[in-house]
Amino acid sequence: MIDETTASLDFGNQALVLTEVASLSGDGLTVMLSTHDPDHALAIGTQVVLPHEGPVRAAGARRRH
Repeated sequence: MIDETTASLDFGNQALVLTEVASLSGDGLTVMLSTHDPDHALAIGTQVVLPHEGPVRAAGARRRH
């Protein structure tokens, strides 16, 4: 579980961290990432869970448009 690992980073370092997390996931590891930035989830997530005031509001595979 990774919790807000990019919260205090500039954009360049956020991109580096997200690239590394995506690489680990691509190597077969399961990664759970908690973020307040939906762009991060959309960039590297394969499954997304959106909680809202406690219960899960939506969950499923990420869709690309």
